[in-house]
Amino acid sequence: MIRRILDSVYILLFAWTCMLLGAWLIQRLIVTLTMPIRGLLGTLLTSISRVAISALLVLVWLWLWRELVRLSFRRSLRKR
Repeated sequence: MIRRILDSVYILLFAWTCMLLGAWLIQRLIVTLTMPIRGLLGTLLTSISRVAISALLVLVWLWLWRELVRLSFRRSLRKR
């Protein structure tokens, strides 16, 4: 029982740590991202690239979280 609780705590710590790291990366790297093209097209491409990169980071974070939960679930079923 303690092992399952620790697994849940580790998963939550991983999720929160990755979420904070992802927010920091978005704020430091992606918000400051600019395209060298000037004008409306440059602004549009900059905005689209910022959203796409941020969405990709979030999807990777969610996938990793899902895989950790699946691994923990399978391990708990195997022990029973």
